Amino acid sequence: MISPFSHNNLIPNLVFHMRLTPIELSVYSHIKYITQERGICDVTMTFLMERCCLSNTQLKKTIKSLSKSREDLEGKSLIRIGRHKGSYEGSVTDLIYVNTFQNEGDENGFM
Repeated sequence: MISPFSHNNLIPNLVFHMRLTPIELSVYSHIKYITQERGICDVTMTFLMERCCLSNTQLKKTIKSLSKSREDLEGKSLIRIGRHKGSYEGSVTDLIYVNTFQNEGDENGFM
């Protein structure tokens, strides 16, 4: 796990103008913290539920909301969910990709 003292969590200023609920901002901030520079969050829902102090239902609802297209992002979303074939007995897991707001054509830039 990432040391809480080793990095800063940079949240784009635009996020604070998007009228996110406190829960959405909390979940987005935790996901952003976990992804750091990689732009990919590969932790379990249980881990995120514990970190954000949310129920499974609350977390799923919030992730769904954060992954919707937004007018203020020109139809893009803050995060997107991707399916990934895991290494454990062919299991399928979800990966959360964070919009990095960087280069056009960048996979995590959602351009």
